Amino acid sequence: MREKLIALSLVKGGDWGEVHRFLRHDRKLDGIDELLACKLVEQMGCAAITLFDAIYPEAWKQMPKPPFVVFYQGDLGLLQGEIVSIIGGKVAGSNTKASISHVMKQVPDNVSVMSGFETGAEVFSMSHAPRRIAVIAAGFEADSLYQRYDAFKAMGSNDLILSELPPGANFDLPAYYRSYHLMHELSNTVCVFELPRFDLRLKYLAYLTEVGKEVVVAPDVLKQSTAGGLGLVNLGAKLLLRAKDVFERRL
Repeated sequence: MREKLIALSLVKGGDWGEVHRFLRHDRKLDGIDELLACKLVEQMGCAAITLFDAIYPEAWKQMPKPPFVVFYQGDLGLLQGEIVSIIGGKVAGSNTKASISHVMKQVPDNVSVMSGFETGAEVFSMSHAPRRIAVIAAGFEADSLYQRYDAFKAMGSNDLILSELPPGANFDLPAYYRSYHLMHELSNTVCVFELPRFDLRLKYLAYLTEVGKEVVVAPDVLKQSTAGGLGLVNLGAKLLLRAKDVFERRL
């Protein structure tokens, strides 16, 4: 059954809606040949976790649309520890870089830093984080925009890369926004750096803040590129005054 679900995701390109529509009419996946499914899984070139696996994160199970299959490379054990996700805009000013560098020096041994590898604050964070988890919107074997970043290319077996899209799938914009949902459900804390008011991810961050997720906002010079984060403070997010405030309950 597990191999059949992975094979279905491979065939449907990781599209949650397409997989769901198939499952609505064939919950037991009788329409998928088991031997062919096993062969596809054997050839796919990476590992995967499914809803049937014991290691599947409990946080994802609580989502309205939990991922059926997530492909991964690296150390899946990082999901068992504390996770702080970083979200930021496409521009990282000097103040933001200084704040990120200071925060990354305070990361405890039991905490991993997660991001969607958006250019700017997130890429800079990942280049300084000791333990990294990336949630991306492209297949591992695709010639994607993530390959432009040295920090991404440097991720190894001690880090973790997650993607709902199967190997070879190109970057997908809907999958990009969904990847942040997956990421923030896994996170114990969301740390915001230099996020402008027009960033489309703010709506979801506002929702997380309102439902009680720990969202912290790094201080910076008041300008257009920080207005989105400061708006979250008005909704109840915590303004980060010291780097250790992010981790003080996790030491």
